[in-house]
Amino acid sequence: MILAPYSYAQKGFSIEAGLLHDQPTNDSHDRPYHNMHGGFGYIGNFGYDFFERLGLEIGVMHTGHDYDLATIGNEIRGATADKTTFFVKVRGVAFKLKKLELVTAWGAGYFDLSGQHYYEVSGVTFVADESFSGWGLTGNVNLRYNFSPGLAVGFYAGVNSVNYHKYTITAYPPIPFSGRLPGGDSINLGITVFHRIGIPQL
Repeated sequence: MILAPYSYAQKGFSIEAGLLHDQPTNDSHDRPYHNMHGGFGYIGNFGYDFFERLGLEIGVMHTGHDYDLATIGNEIRGATADKTTFFVKVRGVAFKLKKLELVTAWGAGYFDLSGQHYYEVSGVTFVADESFSGWGLTGNVNLRYNFSPGLAVGFYAGVNSVNYHKYTITAYPPIPFSGRLPGGDSINLGITVFHRIGIPQL
């Protein structure tokens, strides 16, 4: 098996990975995790381009975020929440000039936000793991510079919007959730490395 020649350079399979910073944009103080800080993480996808300017990608995005868990006495106790998104996007090349190209991708994602929760039973305080999950929309633009055919470095900027609808907690007995669910909107900035594998030829 060999990789496709340069004539296939704009078609076929590809992989992309990079580092990013995720900044939550929700500031409603009546929602859980409203004080969650921006956090760093990674993004990766596996794609296939059907035509020179149109393709599909599936991938995952993960970031960690510090937040204020609870105030015990005069002490603010912090924790780290994990945000994970599995996504499917349609992507296309919106603009191309010599070695520069502007790629945009939009689609759906399944979002998960995992953290910790303080609760009391008979005056005793416990800490339990909890998570919120739901479907949402995710999109990005990526300004790539092609060092060679099939190899590029890109500046990534993305947006995410989700409505969490499922709640899970490890406490026993289970604690029903009350109040407003966390906000899920955020923006991403990062750097990615893109490599086009091509079309395998037997």
